[in-house]
Amino acid sequence: MSQLMFATTYQPERLALPAVSREVKTTFKQVVVVTEPEQDLTWLGRLKAMSFDPLLMFSNFDAVQRMTDDLELKLVLFAQRSPMMDGITACQLLRQSRSEADVAIVLVLAEKLDESISEAFAAGASDVVCQPYSPAELVARLDAALQRLLLWNDIASVESFGSVPESSTTMGTTE
Repeated sequence: MSQLMFATTYQPERLALPAVSREVKTTFKQVVVVTEPEQDLTWLGRLKAMSFDPLLMFSNFDAVQRMTDDLELKLVLFAQRSPMMDGITACQLLRQSRSEADVAIVLVLAEKLDESISEAFAAGASDVVCQPYSPAELVARLDAALQRLLLWNDIASVESFGSVPESSTTMGTTE
């Protein structure tokens, strides 16, 4: 009887999903951090403990240039105030050359104002951190932005794998 059950059980062919390479993860761990020279950077130790590799820059302008030139960099932390360029402008400028699926932008705002937060997201920020912030919150938000970027790329690679012709997905139906 069990042989009959196995013989009549229909099992559709499974499509092999693409293997998403995790080698990319090492380049994702680099983060461009815009900071002021006098800023307390004790939170960088926590960032390094989570296997991030911070690249320090002292202006948003320099960070945008670096992110535009080096497509391997996938995560940036902009400061709201910076020499030559504010954080909102930096987000807008970077989004002109790199999409949300290509780079995660975290913007540190000087104060928690609804209009500033809305403006940051409208400019292309992936996440916003408002001062005062704890080092743990900042590192957690950077890690969360990175994880969303990885997930976004995993989903995009699965969706672009190729569609199955409709005739093979609707088995058992007759017209």
